[in-house]
Amino acid sequence: MGAPADIDVRPITAAEHPEWLGPVRAGFLREPVVSAAEREARRRQFEPGGFIGAFEGDRCVATFRSFAQEVTAGGGEFVPADAISAVTVTATHRWRSWTAKG
Repeated sequence: MGAPADIDVRPITAAEHPEWLGPVRAGFLREPVVSAAEREARRRQFEPGGFIGAFEGDRCVATFRSFAQEVTAGGGEFVPADAISAVTVTATHRWRSWTAKG
């Protein structure tokens, strides 16, 4: 396992989206294998810049998604918000920051 500096955190591309879904599923205790139907359904949700991956080499080891949303404020008024979803870290990298400190 490399040092924390070896992790590249960046927005994913549309081409990387199918591979990004595996760690998301695993992070929520589901099989990391993504069916063609799920890939297609999730592809329609893809927004450039809203899907973040942490990569060690070619392997996605952590995920984060944000997207525009509205929340209801006092008086029933809608207020723009940035929703956060799909925050995961693979089991191989969860305790990295603790062990890296020695």
